[in-house]
Amino acid sequence: MEAQESRVGGVDEKKKRFSRDQLESLERSFQEEVKLEPERKMKLSKEIGLQPRQIAVWFQNRRARSKVKQLQHLYDTLKQEFDAISMEKLDLQQQVRELRSMLREQAVRNHGSMAYMTVSEEEAAESTAEGVRSWNNHIFNVENVDQISASSIPSLWSCSQAAHLPYYP
Repeated sequence: MEAQESRVGGVDEKKKRFSRDQLESLERSFQEEVKLEPERKMKLSKEIGLQPRQIAVWFQNRRARSKVKQLQHLYDTLKQEFDAISMEKLDLQQQVRELRSMLREQAVRNHGSMAYMTVSEEEAAESTAEGVRSWNNHIFNVENVDQISASSIPSLWSCSQAAHLPYYP
C-alpha cells in the first residue's frame, strides 16, 4: 500500500492507497461476484494483504460506483429517446399545420368562402398546448354537397324554406 499524507481537522493522517495488484485482484473478484461472502472476504484479505473491513468497504464503494454508472447510462439512453420523440412530435405538428392550411385553401377554392369545419376541444387546445390526440380529432369534409337532394331536407321544412338554403354546385 502506498501512503499519502493529508491534514484532516488539524491532525496528520496517512491515506493509504491500494497497490495496482491489490486493485486488480479486487476488480477480478468483483467481476466474479458483486456480493462479498465472509469466507471470500477472509480469503481475499489473506491473498492481497488488506484488512477484511477494507475489502468490505471497497466492495461497497464499487457497487455504488457501478450503480451510478448504470443509472447514468440509462439516463443517457432515455434522454436520446426523448429527444428523438420530441423531434418527431414537432415534425408531426408541423405536418398537421400544413395539412390544415391545405384543407382551408381547398375549401376556399371549392366553395368561394371559408367552409365550416367542426373542430374538437383538443384541436382548439393545440394552439396553446401543441397537443395532438388523433383519436379525438374530427374534421368534417364538405365535399359532394351537390349530391344533397331536396328529399334529404327534413320534412318539417316547407319548400319555400328549403329554397332559402344555400346551394353549392
